[in-house]
Amino acid sequence: MDSTTRTKSVEVSLPRRGSQSSFTSKSNRHALDVVVDNVSYEVTNVKTKDRLKLLTDVSCVFEHGRVHALMGASGAGKTTLLDVITSRVTSGEVSGNGVYYGGTPATKESFRACAAYVEQRDTLLASLTVKEMLNYWAELRARNEDERVEILARVPGIIDDLNLGECADVVVGDSLSRGISGGQAKRTNLALALITDPDVLFLDEPTSGLDSATSLDIVQILKQLADSGVTVIATIHSPTSEAFRLFDSLVMLKKGRVAFAGPMNTVTTYFHGLGYEYTESFNMADFYVGAVASDDVDCVGAFAKSSAGDANKGAVRAARAKEQLPPPPQPKVTRGALSKIVTLIKYRTRYNYKNPDFVAARSAGNILFGFVMMSLFWKIGAPSGDAQEQSTQLNVASLLSMINILPSFQASGYMPSVVMERAMFYREIDDGVYPLLSYIAYKIIEEGLLAIPVSLVAQMMLFLGCAIKGNFFYFWIINYGVMSCGIALAYVCSAVAPDMDSANTLLPVYNVVQLLFSGLIIRPESMPKGWAWYRHTLFVRYGWQAQMRNHFHNGEPKVFVDDSGTAVGVSDFYGVKHSLSTNILAVFGIWLFWIVLAYVAMKNIRHQKR
Repeated sequence: MDSTTRTKSVEVSLPRRGSQSSFTSKSNRHALDVVVDNVSYEVTNVKTKDRLKLLTDVSCVFEHGRVHALMGASGAGKTTLLDVITSRVTSGEVSGNGVYYGGTPATKESFRACAAYVEQRDTLLASLTVKEMLNYWAELRARNEDERVEILARVPGIIDDLNLGECADVVVGDSLSRGISGGQAKRTNLALALITDPDVLFLDEPTSGLDSATSLDIVQILKQLADSGVTVIATIHSPTSEAFRLFDSLVMLKKGRVAFAGPMNTVTTYFHGLGYEYTESFNMADFYVGAVASDDVDCVGAFAKSSAGDANKGAVRAARAKEQLPPPPQPKVTRGALSKIVTLIKYRTRYNYKNPDFVAARSAGNILFGFVMMSLFWKIGAPSGDAQEQSTQLNVASLLSMINILPSFQASGYMPSVVMERAMFYREIDDGVYPLLSYIAYKIIEEGLLAIPVSLVAQMMLFLGCAIKGNFFYFWIINYGVMSCGIALAYVCSAVAPDMDSANTLLPVYNVVQLLFSGLIIRPESMPKGWAWYRHTLFVRYGWQAQMRNHFHNGEPKVFVDDSGTAVGVSDFYGVKHSLSTNILAVFGIWLFWIVLAYVAMKNIRHQKR
């Protein structure tokens, strides 16, 4: 096929189906070859600081309208090469002549313009049905309103084409809640990639964990996509011989080097020339992977000197010389960050709020602690005037201190939503479906809205039951601000920590330090001068000071004696500073600081190494 022309639409039917496939109906598909030209990739060993070369002088061509298998033994570099081709490597150095999509250098931007990637791991939202998952992804990927309508209209056809109709209204589920099957999850991930009707499709182990019949079904779908003009590139592990034969070409790697690259119909002849005689009693794919992995023959050196190796080099030169079509024109982006926030809330917040576990993790602790503290400090704030003797003032100060520290400890319930969503978050960021700011804003809105009724109920119990004086709105808004700071702090811990265990260690340690420096356990005047500055950074300190101002109004009887022998009230004794409004502003100012820090951490720290 001439690569300077557009491929024609091809009518195909899926296995066991007879309808025309809508994902092959794109009449203006771009014929894009993917070329890898003498590419190497090396990283630094973290422990030894030595340079480790993962890919060495890799050259091959993945022609459009073909389905290509990328194979090799474990550690051969298959997924690494796929990550380099798709610009998903997060460390190391790529060198050589580069990777090209239809003559255009491969970058994250060019990838997003014409390609899609199906991860090996199923990154789906457990709470959504298959149809809702596809609609969610369609709305995220749409760059303007017209495209949103167009992509959403494509969803029913994709569901039908991939034989997902029987599970369209079934929740995806996860390891703890039953949902769709493994094969249906694989097809759903493939459906997500087809949402944007890509010209190039990358897949990492699309058949792993599937039975032979389901694996064959997946490969047949890939074959039909290729027949429609899509360039399909898949790493594959132990496919059946029947599925293996459906591939049009094979690239075999050994320790990061090319051991074979060429049409599938030349594989048997080529390896026969090396002394490997294939018989039908073996699985074809496993036989050739084992042959390359063996040290009986230097397959890398043999290929480089062979006519097949020369043909591969010639194919790379020819593909680089083609004047292929540029990437399709990109529509003006009119669905910006705000629309992405709306989509995230529409599909994720709505279902999270229906999830009893999600709501309970954010409300049960607040309500329980509110009840316990109300019963423990019942009417403790009722005395007024001279009746506020020393023990009463101390008890009220202790109550207000605990009210401010507990929300920060309870913030641990907010961390799993970030840590457990990490794989999905990385996929969405890599695919460029929303800016990081949209994700942060969505999380703040989701948690902030739910925290309003929860904190209102808990704080009303405490305000009335403990006979707190002052204004209830201030009493509540102070607690809400401290709770918001705790949530933001939880996001920072989740972003910094590599796993849930580390996050669960980091947050309590910081909170214990906050408790020590908040001013009640150790009076500010008694703190070492080298630590005196630290209390000014703590939101629980400002929250407590605001609550003390709201309750006592700095008018409590002077029943304490400070270091100079002067009679003072409990507020002055514990160094409560600033006005009520100043302390409230400080709490929300620190909240903004933690939000910014969470953004910086999520942007610059990536625990998924590629």
